[in-house]
Amino acid sequence: MHLLLLIVAVAVVLVLGHARLTGRTLQKVEFSMVGLVPAAVIPQLLAFYFPATRIWLPDLLAPVILVWSQLVLLGFVLLNSRRPGMRLLGLGLAMNFVVILTNGGMMPLTPQTASRLSPIDLWAAGSRFGTGKSVVMPTQTTAFWNLSDRLMLPDWFPYQAAYSLGDVLIVAGALALLWAMTHGKKQEPQPLQRPGHVIRDGVIRSVGSGIRTVSEYGPQHIGG
Repeated sequence: MHLLLLIVAVAVVLVLGHARLTGRTLQKVEFSMVGLVPAAVIPQLLAFYFPATRIWLPDLLAPVILVWSQLVLLGFVLLNSRRPGMRLLGLGLAMNFVVILTNGGMMPLTPQTASRLSPIDLWAAGSRFGTGKSVVMPTQTTAFWNLSDRLMLPDWFPYQAAYSLGDVLIVAGALALLWAMTHGKKQEPQPLQRPGHVIRDGVIRSVGSGIRTVSEYGPQHIGG
């Protein structure tokens, strides 16, 4: 999730900057049941990412919270599947949910990948990877291994993280949504009216009002 947040944050800055430079307006996208998002994300943040709360969470509750979070997010995506990028995002969530659910409620991580992420530790099969959402499992005993966190960033990259094919689709869906929101109509510059035009328009409107008055009341009502 750290990697997802980092990529999406960078994408938001780049896409919004591009929209501003090209003079495009930000399109408003209406979502149904927006409250489902914090209901899914907040428990996951408290359980896996905030140091002050995650150290108190029993390991038995970690799978329950992760499965709950994935289910609620999938429900939100299904309710808003017609929005730009949401079907792609939902497919990524579904792929992650399948591999998590079929492997005891946690995202599988091979011992080799765990050792690359944390070289100083020895990771036994079946152990939880730190206080995160992953469990160390060899590929032979992992269901849907191809959907697990088996991908790694290049060695030269300053930040190392493991991610899944589902994560890639989630990021792609979020980018598609951002792209749709920032590629509306261009803002057309409003022409400036010269003072003479304003006065002339006002005279024309006044004359037009006078003509309508004459036509409505007749000449007999003019002049008292």
